[in-house]
Amino acid sequence: MQPPHNSLPRILLVEDHIPNQAVIKAQLRILGFDCDTACHGLEGLQRLEAQDYDLILMDCKMPVMDGYEATRRIRQNPKTAHIPIIAITAYAFMSDRERCLALGMNDYLAKPYWLDDLKVKLQAWICDSSETPAETTPTAASANSSTTGTTAAPPPLPRHSPQKNERYRQYLNHIPA
Repeated sequence: MQPPHNSLPRILLVEDHIPNQAVIKAQLRILGFDCDTACHGLEGLQRLEAQDYDLILMDCKMPVMDGYEATRRIRQNPKTAHIPIIAITAYAFMSDRERCLALGMNDYLAKPYWLDDLKVKLQAWICDSSETPAETTPTAASANSSTTGTTAAPPPLPRHSPQKNERYRQYLNHIPA
């Protein structure tokens, strides 16, 4: 059973390529989530000013403002600095991943990726986990990462109660990937 829409995390997808937007939105729907979209980093910043989000899926290379600059600005704003940002990019080299983490993104998915990869990232960054390490800075995350690009999960998001995090986790665990 799907939780009520208003109890689901709010996700912002910042992606300029319309076919990629459609695929990612479809994947999120399969997992039971909806998202708002922005076509470039500046539009993403404008959406963040108008609405609170629990997670951002950020492409890196976009017109007007790329994901790197958008991330820098998100991290400089006290209102948005806490929001987890997952890079979703075609840049697949380890150096690209390291750059994303160094610039303030919390995690990284290289395109193309499997639905289960997205599910794991959502579980890690939206849901609380008892196995969560205390330190989740990009440097610490890099030290704890595997060669597949998975980083350590963060502590629970401050806006969610432990009960809400548990509902998210239970819901995601019942979605076949």
